[in-house]
Amino acid sequence: MRKRFTVPHIASSEITSESAYMQRREFVKGLGLAAAPAVLGSRSAAATPATGGKPLDYRTAGGCEGLL
Repeated sequence: MRKRFTVPHIASSEITSESAYMQRREFVKGLGLAAAPAVLGSRSAAATPATGGKPLDYRTAGGCEGLL
């Protein structure tokens, strides 16, 4: 008969140090603050088209007047 695998008992203090456990919220907050410029920067760049200072001229393409 095969021997069954038993999960070893490991104390939680052996897995994560107390200092890392106590500073976890600051770590997650730092990740959010580091990612914010990338997220906010990409949204503002996509929202404003680069026109070189010229106004946009919106016209329908030829033959598509009846579709709008």
